[in-house]
Amino acid sequence: MLTNLADVDVGRLATPVLHTAFGLPLDKPVNEEPRMEISRPTLERLVGAYRTEESAGMIHIWTEGNQVVAQVNGEREELRASGETTLVIVRSGKPLNFFVHRTENRAWAVRLGMRMYVRA
Repeated sequence: MLTNLADVDVGRLATPVLHTAFGLPLDKPVNEEPRMEISRPTLERLVGAYRTEESAGMIHIWTEGNQVVAQVNGEREELRASGETTLVIVRSGKPLNFFVHRTENRAWAVRLGMRMYVRA
C-alpha cells in the first residue's frame, strides 16, 4: 500500500487485508519490537532535538522521571526502549532508530519510518 502523506499508518490499512489472506487472527501484531531496559547514560545519548528539512518536521526527546517522552511533529508521545539505539512510540509501535556517532558517543540522527531527522 502506498501513500504520499506523512505519518499515515499504512499498517492499519494493510494488516487486516494481509491477515485475512494468510488466515491469521486480525488482532495479531505484524511485527512487535522487543522490550528492553537501557541504562540512563545510554538513554542520554539519544535525548535531544532532531529535525528534517524534507517536511519541516521535528522530533524532541526528553525524560520525565523514569519515562521517556517525545514530541513528534507536534504530538506528545510516550516511548519505551527496544534496544540501545531504538526507542518505540508506545501508542503506534513505530520504532525510532538512532545513529550514534562513534567518537562523540551521542546520536547524530534518528530515523522514523522513511524519514531521517538530524540532531538540531
